[in-house]
Amino acid sequence: VIMDSIGFVYSGSLRCASSLRSTKLSKCALVSKIGGVSVFHGRSSRAQVRRSSGLQMVATTSSSRKTEFNAVEDSEARKGTAQRPFRIALLEGDGAGPEVIKAALKVLAAVEQYTDLHFDVAYSPYGLDSLAESGDLVPESTILLCKEADAVLRGYQGSSRFTPEHSLGQLSAHSILKEKLDLFAQLRPVKMFEPLLAASRLKPEYVEGTDMMIVREIAAGALPASKVAQQSTGSEASSSFSYTKSQVDRIAALAVSIAEQRSGRILNVDKADAMVVSSFWREKLHDYFSKKMGKRQDLTLSDMFVDDFCREVVLEPNSFDVIVTSNLFGDILSEVASGITGSMRLSPSAWLSESGLAVYGPADLYNSSAYPKGSSVPEIKEKQSMSNPIATIRAMSMMLRYSLEEPAAADLIQTALNRVLAEVVPRDAASYFPDRKPVSAEEFAEALSESFAYMHQYEMVCDPEICGD
Repeated sequence: VIMDSIGFVYSGSLRCASSLRSTKLSKCALVSKIGGVSVFHGRSSRAQVRRSSGLQMVATTSSSRKTEFNAVEDSEARKGTAQRPFRIALLEGDGAGPEVIKAALKVLAAVEQYTDLHFDVAYSPYGLDSLAESGDLVPESTILLCKEADAVLRGYQGSSRFTPEHSLGQLSAHSILKEKLDLFAQLRPVKMFEPLLAASRLKPEYVEGTDMMIVREIAAGALPASKVAQQSTGSEASSSFSYTKSQVDRIAALAVSIAEQRSGRILNVDKADAMVVSSFWREKLHDYFSKKMGKRQDLTLSDMFVDDFCREVVLEPNSFDVIVTSNLFGDILSEVASGITGSMRLSPSAWLSESGLAVYGPADLYNSSAYPKGSSVPEIKEKQSMSNPIATIRAMSMMLRYSLEEPAAADLIQTALNRVLAEVVPRDAASYFPDRKPVSAEEFAEALSESFAYMHQYEMVCDPEICGD
């Protein structure tokens, strides 16, 4: 839809904070749906298009990068303004991490340039480079910076899933973040971008339109090694795990809040027919839903056994929306679902705490060499960067939507991605799309920025349900 006076808007919301808008007109919109028809109501707005130079930190060298946030000019001002910019903690990591974070920041600078949003970014050590320099995968200064931030954006860590810190009994850098920041849930979107249909191993008619969000509990259950009772002898080993009512309640609340921004359909995936802990999970999930939802008709909760879901998600991936599941099942199912969109590892993720702080980044914690050959970066003869920034850029879009509550800015990135992917692709995707120009991570980010400039002239409206993530 092309509008010449109304910029990006968020369905059903009075907030137009990050709308693209004309330099001649200062309007945004409230969108309401009556009988499936979008109705636009003009509203005045605080926003004006700014032709600023973008994020100051993008052009700085590594030696001069900020390691702390600027002082807030006006603590009473609304977050995201020049007087009180959003604070973003940047954890580049190692390997491809610095390059994809740099690309993401270039896109964020374009968001800042064409909207009324302002950002203050600061860097902090993270990963194996940090371990080599300071002896800590995640220094305490990094944790403190994260706690001061409105959101955290991180890159990759390590070249192997069995790095020295694991053999020494230490946690991975991300696991340290999870523990120190009390992260309890993961959001894992699985979206099939139309320009990337050829990358899927499934026929286009089966995978087209796939757009689901997996809401995974990550603080309890079977996977946190420090919280699971385990023992092993020469002839037998066991691991026991549990969930409490409060742990199920908080993941249920998150699933509901995500569903409210999407179709309203929630599917619980468990193994209640064979596991007591899964039966408990299902019971408490439905208890929460019944008490909190009352007679609401816009939200539904259904159930499916995990083995059935594994089959159905491959046969009909585009029939699912919000999936809520426990730690172990979520770890497996998110990889199964993401594989439907192709072997390229393009998935973003968010890890959330109850305090509101969240960490965003590629769903893959490690660099590509840590993963099976079928989904790793292809070998090339020339010495070229093969870093793919798409997962990190998508994660930044999630950050804008869920932590900064700027869905219009998130939609801007999603729409630009669809436009750009039809013309150029990162170098590691070139074999799938011989008709498109292969570009570096930096060039891909530049193409997205140029797309923003084009869209600024045509004021496009995009519904979050269509844009994805």
